[in-house]
Amino acid sequence: MTPTEIKTNGDCIDKLIKRLEKQIGEKEANKLKGTAIEIVQNCVKIYSENFGNGDVGENSTGLVSQPYKGKGQDSIPNGTTGLIYGRVQSGKTNTTIATLALANENNFRCFIILTSDNTWLGKQTANCFWSYLSTNASQRHLPRRSH
Repeated sequence: MTPTEIKTNGDCIDKLIKRLEKQIGEKEANKLKGTAIEIVQNCVKIYSENFGNGDVGENSTGLVSQPYKGKGQDSIPNGTTGLIYGRVQSGKTNTTIATLALANENNFRCFIILTSDNTWLGKQTANCFWSYLSTNASQRHLPRRSH
């Protein structure tokens, strides 16, 4: 199967990277974008293998054309779950935000972010995501904020 091409630029990711360039520098912001590109390329590949081509990626519909037909009710397609971990202040949140911005450009429409059970850290992460999203996404794509 030929890999599905992905969009690596667009309103959401471009605005985010410009904002990050001011905060962490151009080199680090572009490194972060490169990581997001690798992650989204893998997500599109896994999605296409398990659900079909044309739903996500460059020039895609953003619609689920066929449901996943796994083995058993609790079956999760290989490669569809992920975990990001690292040292304190190592850029995990920025990497995740950039990945979601790029995934948005490639017609992924549902994002679930799980964070620590530490209430203070969870609120900090939620506020960081909300700050970037409200600055970079159009109002029609913004989710309702819940606590």
